[in-house]
Amino acid sequence: MLAVAFVAALGSVRASSAHAEAPPPAQPPVEEVEHALRHLDGTTPEEVAWGAHHAAEHRIEAAVPRLVDLLRREDPDDTARLPLRIALLDALVVLDPPLDAAMLLPHAKGLLLHGVVTVLARHPDRYGAAGLALFRRLDPTTTAWVALGNALATARTPGFATAVLERLELTLSVHVFDRADAVRDDPTVSIPGCGVWRVPDRWPPTRLHRLFRRSDHRSDGLEFLGRHPIVSQRCGRDDREVWTCTSVEASDAAPDDVRIGWLAAWGCAPPGLEGAVRLDLVWVSDRDFLRRARAARERRTRALRALAAEVARVAPAEVAPAEVAAGDAEAPRPRVRVVVEDRRAAATRRPLPALPERGARGRASGV
Repeated sequence: MLAVAFVAALGSVRASSAHAEAPPPAQPPVEEVEHALRHLDGTTPEEVAWGAHHAAEHRIEAAVPRLVDLLRREDPDDTARLPLRIALLDALVVLDPPLDAAMLLPHAKGLLLHGVVTVLARHPDRYGAAGLALFRRLDPTTTAWVALGNALATARTPGFATAVLERLELTLSVHVFDRADAVRDDPTVSIPGCGVWRVPDRWPPTRLHRLFRRSDHRSDGLEFLGRHPIVSQRCGRDDREVWTCTSVEASDAAPDDVRIGWLAAWGCAPPGLEGAVRLDLVWVSDRDFLRRARAARERRTRALRALAAEVARVAPAEVAPAEVAAGDAEAPRPRVRVVVEDRRAAATRRPLPALPERGARGRASGV
């Protein structure tokens, strides 16, 4: 039953055309194959990049061994050769051969990150261990993290439940006001940075693989489905300008809500459980504030313990204990975090009392 619910909730990784162009012939012309291979044996980075570009555009599978060998020998930190690495990775993403994931992971950063994630997320059964290693180090506010997590969750990759649960944090935001009519939202606006990177002359047109939220109405690419679906597209401009913008790479969902969604698909999370909950209090007295804040914290703590117990029941072989032994306080573990914001008028208020620790079973911020 759990497997049926899991598949129904998350779906599967579905491949479709990532480019509006007509697909090339099934068998590329001999002259194109020879042209690509000759360039891949070239003496300059620009010449080799043209070979990779032709291999991708004409789906030249005979180029795979040379593409793999060339990327393996590239320094992932050499900025001068970045256009070459982009071209090599693009060809490998398009041709989709079995690869050594250890060769890919050093390149999983910057403009190549989304391409590497696309390779790993497309075949989570093949690259499960490498995908999980990369997932653990990705920024959980990005589309790359969500895409890879969707794929690992769909494949039920061993160890994924542990990676999700150990970083789960249920947040309780307590906002304290001095009167009922002061309770209001205080939105914060963030404007991410954007920029443009220009490929030098004499290089081939650049094709980058980018991960977008499907809610941005992009659906012509590889889809990594889940409660928050992500689409991988092959993008590029023939004028050699590459635009980057962090707002495009940012997920539109809170990381802990995404984590709960993955666990809910396994039948572990109760309906309505959210990663972040806000409690608005009108201050009456210190005692009333402490009573209500502690009660809300305890409700969140019980929900988290129940969630950890359910995950351990569903996947007992791979889920780490929710509690950690004394001395392991720095180890990753699920936790409840309480954030108190005093919104009362500064001229009339005195400091709020600190929320006490939860006693012998754990600290106020822990499970």
